Amino acid sequence: MSAHGIKTPPEPATGRISNTAIAIAIITILIKILGIIRQLIFTYLFGANSVTDAVILSQTIPVTLFSIISTGIGSSLIPIINQINHKEKNNVNYFISNMLYILIIICTIFTIIVLVFPNTIMRLFASGLNEEAFNLSVALLQTTIFIIYSIALNYIFIGYLKTKKKYFIITLINIPLCLIEIVSYFLAYKLNNYSYISWCFLIGYFIQTLILFFYSTKNGFKIKLFFKLNDKDGMVGLFGYAVTAEILNVKLETDLYVTPSNENYNL
Repeated sequence: MSAHGIKTPPEPATGRISNTAIAIAIITILIKILGIIRQLIFTYLFGANSVTDAVILSQTIPVTLFSIISTGIGSSLIPIINQINHKEKNNVNYFISNMLYILIIICTIFTIIVLVFPNTIMRLFASGLNEEAFNLSVALLQTTIFIIYSIALNYIFIGYLKTKKKYFIITLINIPLCLIEIVSYFLAYKLNNYSYISWCFLIGYFIQTLILFFYSTKNGFKIKLFFKLNDKDGMVGLFGYAVTAEILNVKLETDLYVTPSNENYNL
């Protein structure tokens, strides 16, 4: 209200959208710059060789493995939530909770397989590594595999927040992960132990999950004790989309990354 008692008009919605878009653009540019700095620091401290390939692969494989499922989640989650919202808003919490439980079970199966057969899994993805790099990648993978829990939950919470139009926080969460990775490089270099990179990588992802969970609960999400494998509200469609294509891409992408003729890959 102005000094003369006249109510000032509210800020136009288009103005708020423009401000959010500008903020997201700035954060995105900042993340890109941090990403470049992170890569430069990694290369400067460790160089580019088969050992650094092993470190990168130990981080890439969990993400690649879960991309088989995440593609279906990313393409189906938002329209399914919108469809449920149209019927009954209270059902969204049950649907999201059900998905979280199912994904945790799937992640546990993936994790057990990798922990029981780490050498076999690594040979599928990186048959061209020398013995030292191979052994290192196997050891690091047994830590980084646990990030698939975080990746799974992040996809769900990001999809939920997108339906609430909370794009800013979705973009912002990449900054803590990037900063933690940079810190991990200095720790690993100073202490001559690559496991610090894996542990910090894992911690960074779980911090992302905590932030997303916090903002999801602030925007109406409430965890429910509800578990149903044959949920008719879209579980089959959620996980079924593009699985075959992703399975074919997984082996191709990793073979191109590390082969006997490309062992010293430049970052």
